[in-house]
Amino acid sequence: MGAAFGFVGGGAQGFSSAKQQGLNPWTGTKLPETTVNTPVAPAAVQNTANKPANTTPKETPTVGGENSATITPTYDFTPDPLGDNVTLYRGTTGTENNPRFPLYMTDDANYAGSYVSNGGQVVQTTIPRSTIFDMRMNNVLEVTSNPQLHINGTSGIEYKFSPSVKSQIIIRF
Repeated sequence: MGAAFGFVGGGAQGFSSAKQQGLNPWTGTKLPETTVNTPVAPAAVQNTANKPANTTPKETPTVGGENSATITPTYDFTPDPLGDNVTLYRGTTGTENNPRFPLYMTDDANYAGSYVSNGGQVVQTTIPRSTIFDMRMNNVLEVTSNPQLHINGTSGIEYKFSPSVKSQIIIRF
């Protein structure tokens, strides 16, 4: 039994030693040189700075660490030619550009008007329903399933846009 263990252990040692020396462990001949290719980033994360806006959704990379990348999608806001769009309203408050908070909008202009403050106004934007769907699937948009009640008695469905896509909405006001 000890001979069997010695045979197996010696074989493993010899195999490891041959590999470290760059030799084929079976024939003892020199292994061919290998090269390491630098991987190319997939098309989805290559630089899109010179591409036109309002094309199909694409992803722009931002470096999140030494070996990681955070992808921030850019969405197509070109109105659907068949009219499958959603018009959203916001009662401006002066806090729209604060990057720490989400952007709330509604599909009811009167409900949006109940939030106007600091000399603001009701603004609107039209977004294709397909873009709304994409944003929901990417977890950058939440839509309330039930109307939210405002303190003045009005109510409406709210669209809560993540701070990561907020600037893409604000420039459309």
